[in-house]
Amino acid sequence: MCIRDRLSAARDEGRLVGILNGCYYYGPKGRRPGWQRLLGMIADQLDQWPHTEYHRIARATLEALPKRRPRHVLTSVGRLVSQKASLFFEQTPGGGSAIDQVLDNLGRQGVLILLGSGEQAYEKQMCEAAQRHNNLLFLCGYSEALAEPLYRGGDLFLMPSSFEPCGISQMLAMRSAQPCVVHGVGGLKDTVADGRSGFVFDGATAERQAQEFVATVNRALALKAQDHDAWQKICIRAASARFSWSASARATVEQLYGYA
Repeated sequence: MCIRDRLSAARDEGRLVGILNGCYYYGPKGRRPGWQRLLGMIADQLDQWPHTEYHRIARATLEALPKRRPRHVLTSVGRLVSQKASLFFEQTPGGGSAIDQVLDNLGRQGVLILLGSGEQAYEKQMCEAAQRHNNLLFLCGYSEALAEPLYRGGDLFLMPSSFEPCGISQMLAMRSAQPCVVHGVGGLKDTVADGRSGFVFDGATAERQAQEFVATVNRALALKAQDHDAWQKICIRAASARFSWSASARATVEQLYGYA
């Protein structure tokens, strides 16, 4: 019996459970970093990384960004692998990839700052997208020192994973009061409540998922622009959500080992 069949059998017998990850909560973190401060931190990180073509393009994009904070600052932090990144490049029914449509819709009103690295093919595709769009700042690499300001400094976090057993990036963004747009799969649908603490999309096919991803980003940004009070309530609910390691440990003991 293959692993998939065994998992299906365990599910049918009521023996298959999912236990969320957790994250630490340290109390209030103060105001989000100012725009110039965030740009300065990005510049410092680029100086520390090797001077590759990807980083040269990122430096040029960074220098061309407006001096004042754009109306919408979108962020994404994660590995560039099929699980995490393929929907960015999925073609939509209207033509063009999902990321192209998101960036076209943002126009001069917003910027997407994406921090991540992984499979070479996805790094290349993201770099090519950054060359097509001056409102995509692709930071090819990873930096813990830079990830935290992005969680704190963005308006809307994008996490269109094709599948996600749990995920933790959405928790870290929510912890910093940044609502997320997530695919309604696995732990993402268990941690983000559509219209309450974030925004969730779905779809029966990859093409439909890409279409709904774009539409959901548009829906989120329209709410942010048109209803400040409703947007603030979503930010507050995101920051108030708690996914503690103690709850995860308790669930593991109770559900996996059967100890009450």
